[in-house]
Amino acid sequence: MISTAAAAEASAKPVDEWIRDLADPKFRTREEASRNLWSIGESALAPLNQAAAGEDPEQAFRARELIRKIQLFITPDTDAEVIGIVEKYEKALENEKLDLIHQLQQKRAWRQILKLYASETSARARSQIQGQGLIDRIPVTAAREALKKGDIAGAREFLEMAPATPSGLLSLAEFHRTQGSLEKELQRAKTLEGKQGAAWRLALYRASGNLEAAKVAADEAGEPAISAAMSVLLGDPLPWIRRDPQENSLRQGPRVTYADLAAKRWQGSTLRPSDLEPLLKATNSRNRSERTGAVTALLLLGDPVPAEKAITRYVPLEAFSYFETLERVPESLATFGLDPAKPDYEGWVRERMDKLTASLGADEEDRMEEYDQELDSCMGE
Repeated sequence: MISTAAAAEASAKPVDEWIRDLADPKFRTREEASRNLWSIGESALAPLNQAAAGEDPEQAFRARELIRKIQLFITPDTDAEVIGIVEKYEKALENEKLDLIHQLQQKRAWRQILKLYASETSARARSQIQGQGLIDRIPVTAAREALKKGDIAGAREFLEMAPATPSGLLSLAEFHRTQGSLEKELQRAKTLEGKQGAAWRLALYRASGNLEAAKVAADEAGEPAISAAMSVLLGDPLPWIRRDPQENSLRQGPRVTYADLAAKRWQGSTLRPSDLEPLLKATNSRNRSERTGAVTALLLLGDPVPAEKAITRYVPLEAFSYFETLERVPESLATFGLDPAKPDYEGWVRERMDKLTASLGADEEDRMEEYDQELDSCMGE
């Protein structure tokens, strides 16, 4: 925030006069003009933009510097360390920027982080920052802090600075719902055109609980996953089941088979053994991803026996955890060759430690790969 004294001093003289003083022959006058325009802040941006495009080089340079500071929410009262980090960021290499963002995060410089991200032109740097999940969390965190202080306008400002992603827009829509302004904002959103308008209506309809309208808006906004989710809530899971395989955790081959079979069963048809044959075959695939996808599909389709055989054979540690979670302790123990009726834990561990000791001459990586799952199980990891 700009100090009251600085703002009062700046307001004692018209902004246009301070703008003219940026080109004054006297250095002290130019410095005073810069300082006071900086204190005025956003209301000085319009004349500063005109000065930045002017012919006087000194005036234009100072105007551009002030615009940069004001747009980055850097005021005369901003922490000097935050200013220093921001200045480093503007000169940093792509691989250095994420660390500087983390430094700003430690200083809780929320406005600066959001503004730097919004103005970032490097796709790689944006991807690295977004990949950390920071940009999705920061507007909500900052808004909560503002609300705790009773600063409702500040909370809204933070949420409006968030990237216009489905999650970011939904947070802003929830703000309008809690503040009682959702219906008014929805009426305004109905006048907006294009995908951006549809995306905003989608968020508002989701916040209001209007599933039918949200589904329509999701289709208009080009958000098939959200549209499919709305269909599920409306009682039709088929669009979700049949959505793009790239958005699903199952691998494409097993996933396509699963989608067809799940849809078939949902529509009332009985699955025949031959329907499951592609998945049963895939459980023995050499491709681990395909095998995992087939196992997952069989479990989801309610045919666990072949799936359990596959995970027991190929990934015993996962099988151990799977059976243990289901409280099928005998099968869990049998996964590692333990007698469920009379498990000899001490002997089991001793046998494997002896094997490990005897293989000291072998390559360490190969040796550890052979025993890591069993030893992890012994240690409870």
